Order: sequence, then C-alpha cells, then structure tokens
Amino acid sequence: EELVRLVDVLGCKRVILDMSRLRFAASRCLGILVEFHNKSKKIGGRLAVVGLRGDLKKPWEMVGLHKLYKFFDTQEQ
Repeated sequence: EELVRLVDVLGCKRVILDMSRLRFAASRCLGILVEFHNKSKKIGGRLAVVGLRGDLKKPWEMVGLHKLYKFFDTQEQ
C-alpha cells in the first residue's frame, strides 16, 4: 500500500524497489505491483526492480510483470 501511496499522494514518477531481501512473494504483493504500474503509467512513472532472486522471478513472469518493469541485479546498474 505504501508503494501505491508514492504515486497517489506524493506523485513519485521513478521508484527503485530493492527486492534483495525478499524470500517470498504472495499474490497480493504481485497485485499491488500491477496496481502501481497502472497508476504510475498515468503520470508517466516507472518502477525498476533490483535484486530479485532467480527463483522468485517465475511468479513475476507468470503474471506478466517482467513485461511491465525493468529488472536489474544491483541498484548501480
């Protein structure tokens, strides 16, 4: 919900989401990311995802999030 708030309240257009400590991604999490994409797209926003472990990428790919966001191994990239 805080992620969506970044767009709704603060109007943030660029967000880097560090997922390096993520060990599990519930379907609710994936749904929030889709909602974030839809809202941020309306204001020209983008989200970059960094540090997502390989075994967690499969659920993202199943719901098409890999087409919506750019994925990077580190924030420096």
